[in-house]
Amino acid sequence: MPTRETETERDRQFRAMHPMGATLSQECVTMMGETMCTPLFHNQFRVPTYEDWVDREAYFAHVYRFHERQLQHLQWHCMRDRWVLKTGAHMWGLEHLLRTYPDARIVFTHRDPVKSVTSYASLTSLVRSAGGTIPPFPALAFVVDRSHPQYAGRLDPESQLRHILQGHGQSGSCRDYVLNTVAHLRQLGIRDRPLEQLASALALIPPIETT
Repeated sequence: MPTRETETERDRQFRAMHPMGATLSQECVTMMGETMCTPLFHNQFRVPTYEDWVDREAYFAHVYRFHERQLQHLQWHCMRDRWVLKTGAHMWGLEHLLRTYPDARIVFTHRDPVKSVTSYASLTSLVRSAGGTIPPFPALAFVVDRSHPQYAGRLDPESQLRHILQGHGQSGSCRDYVLNTVAHLRQLGIRDRPLEQLASALALIPPIETT
């Protein structure tokens, strides 16, 4: 850890986002690093093929065996009632976590998705910049102007269907856009219940012919 005298501006920004110290708590995702099977690395580096492997193919049984051995080492001669562990990385291996620690109790925190994603994105950008420049890569983002007269706001399911069925632009119909989005999310292993319910209703309605 750099001292106050030797730290850089990047160090100060990181400390503001993620306080660290010998007497402070730390996420147990660092315990997974030695197994080389952890989302920690694609947070630090842009390694898309490794990220795909961790997300879709990696087997986490050995990760939690190693995790358990480290906890046993840390509590040797200083046994306490329980460990309180925290890291979002457990989402990748909940099944194996519960097999390793069958009496575990899981607490899910609920955060505003906008604040959560922007916080994670800014931390990832800062961490990756420590290894050099971040290579540019293409990205596409959609934004909504809530002050626009055509912004619909919250709609009931029937109104959503009506708007989608009448929507058609240069890239195609709004109906196809919704169905294709749900199909691609499924390929990625992502399930959005409200969106899937909407897609199921749309699939029962024949597409409108346009001229």
